[in-house]
Amino acid sequence: MEKRYQVFVSSTYEDLREERQEVIQALLELDCFPAGMELFPAADQDQWTLIKKVIDDSDYYIVIIAGKYGSRGPSGISYTQMEYEYAISRGKPVIAFIHSDPGSIPSAKTEQTKEGNDQMAEFKKIVQRKACKYWANQSELGSVITRSVVKLMKSNPAIGWVRGDSVPAEARLQEILTFAAEGMEKAHHHLDDEDLQKYLVNSTSIKVLKTWFPESRQIGAGLIGAIDKNASVRLLLCKPGSDILKERSLGAHEAEGFGPFAVYDGVRLVFNCLLARARLGKPPADVKIGIYDSWPGCPVIWYGKKILMGFYIRGKSSPSWPWINVKEGSELAGFLSAQWVDLRDHEKTKHLNTLEEMKDWLETPENKKWANRGVIPERTNRS
Repeated sequence: MEKRYQVFVSSTYEDLREERQEVIQALLELDCFPAGMELFPAADQDQWTLIKKVIDDSDYYIVIIAGKYGSRGPSGISYTQMEYEYAISRGKPVIAFIHSDPGSIPSAKTEQTKEGNDQMAEFKKIVQRKACKYWANQSELGSVITRSVVKLMKSNPAIGWVRGDSVPAEARLQEILTFAAEGMEKAHHHLDDEDLQKYLVNSTSIKVLKTWFPESRQIGAGLIGAIDKNASVRLLLCKPGSDILKERSLGAHEAEGFGPFAVYDGVRLVFNCLLARARLGKPPADVKIGIYDSWPGCPVIWYGKKILMGFYIRGKSSPSWPWINVKEGSELAGFLSAQWVDLRDHEKTKHLNTLEEMKDWLETPENKKWANRGVIPERTNRS
């Protein structure tokens, strides 16, 4: 089904009329639905309720910043900033477009008070923590919007909108539901560290596709116990420093550096186990790690002949809720295996198949900077 996406356009209004028209035209040419203050009369508390609803219904959010901070709401911050902070709180993919040469903006279109300039400077600091692009004139803004929104739609696929006559018929919906039901055996409200440790340590083969792993010392002990018993272990973990890992960390209500620290700790844990085996004269273990830098799909853990499929839910830690046992040999199990192969063989995935490759990866400056956390904590949010 062909989708179209709704994009909320936020900015001050009077000083950016022409720029907003350029943005709206660019979005229409991308077959997107622009939404913004053109829909609303004067800003007041009733209109704020409507604005929030429109943001909720939008797939993406963009904000255009030039010289004006904008009219303030009851809290003392501008409605533009209120909209931005609300979109962030709702987990919307956002991009800010900031004027690259504020000194060239006509005085009438800039803040005239120290308070206004201070609030504008603080607002810019806030938005620059997320994805930002810069523009110097109206035509440049349109082309920057086009390139950025196309990239955003590819990297963050949204629900979107489809024509009513394109929605699958009831029979097709029933077919989809039957497929899902046939592939699933049991839903878990959560997975305790103790249970997952037990699953791992008693398995002869383990595959893990997650953003970071293990999530606690107890789960780490289960992984190391399996390696000590000569289990075959394959891990696919997210690249430290990648936007995907940063956003997942924030989505799990952790600091943006939490995920990179956890991935580095996971690789170091495995490396130290393999190094200890080598020093004891034990045969090399069958352990390989892939570090990916592309969207992973849903988290999956294979142990023995069992398959656990999880979900990335904003504000939730990963094995906490929910996980599902997938039937071996089902079509769903096949899709998950294909997901693994696709990510493992992706051109951006870095392979650490030997003790030396793991050592080199750990000592590379761009990775070693994440070593400061020290060790895997007793208990963390999981991803």
